Amino acid sequence: IDTLANEVVILTSLRNERRRNALYLHRFSENAVEKSFEPLLKNENRKMATSAQHLVIDENRSIVLGSYTSNPPRRGSSSFDPEGNKSNGFYKVLIDKRDKTPLVAFYDFGDLTNLDNYIRGTIAEQRQRTMRRWFQRKGSANLEYHLVMHNIKKHSGNFLLAGEAFSPDYRTVTTIAYDYYGRPVPRTYSVFDGYRYSHALVVAFNDNGHLLWDNGMEMINIRTFDLSPKLVLHNEDNDLVLAYNHDGKIAWKLIREKKTITNISYANIETKYSKDRVNNEQNSQLIPWYEHYFLATGYQTIINNYLPDQNRRNVFYINKIAFD
Repeated sequence: IDTLANEVVILTSLRNERRRNALYLHRFSENAVEKSFEPLLKNENRKMATSAQHLVIDENRSIVLGSYTSNPPRRGSSSFDPEGNKSNGFYKVLIDKRDKTPLVAFYDFGDLTNLDNYIRGTIAEQRQRTMRRWFQRKGSANLEYHLVMHNIKKHSGNFLLAGEAFSPDYRTVTTIAYDYYGRPVPRTYSVFDGYRYSHALVVAFNDNGHLLWDNGMEMINIRTFDLSPKLVLHNEDNDLVLAYNHDGKIAWKLIREKKTITNISYANIETKYSKDRVNNEQNSQLIPWYEHYFLATGYQTIINNYLPDQNRRNVFYINKIAFD
């Protein structure tokens, strides 16, 4: 919603029969009458938007931020597919009503200058980034991730775009069947075991659309069937806190633009009894509440052999957390 112009803004993507990709911006009045139709990315052969968000800067300017892929599939992904397409980087489109041509720029993941400082990644990814630095290759699309995107967040007068990288996880199951003569026949198949989160990326743009810095945080051993943002971005004066709730702990990191002020630290979520041991946890969340307070929630299976009547119990917990 553009409150300055009293308009509803809608972004649509299109891929035609010639495999040309486009991104359009529609403006509607409060009475649902279309007022304008603007092409933002038009006739792109290789680059296709995988996410897009619109934000108003002032009465003349607005910006569209999102992720893109340089390897679009031959067929578009279904709206029922929760994974979507892998992304190769971020893009920005700066729109100025006084200028007919939007300002577009693409930023490949491999071109982010601070990536090696907050992402270990696989050996193959590390080798790719090292080769890029040696040969100063630009515009390569070797690095690609499935991303869960956040809403744009304002911080110190800039716009933050964040995404959490994940991959589908499968396990192999082997069973033994017997044929007509009683001979064993092994059968092997894969079983979907949820999504595994690996890390989060955060990039900052100023109101002129310039990419200022990038930073991020590893997200270790998070496995879930629910693809939703797990990371919380909290403004702390000029600094930024990255935090998430997992396995009975709050993992957090303090950054100042591309610098890491505090490395990843962990704080335990207190249980009801001192001898409680969390055996399993599901659907853990960290939810912003007000000011510097948050709610940590989830479902836990707790074992406590010191409680004869409740040595094993399943609970839903909700804790109030403060970042001081």
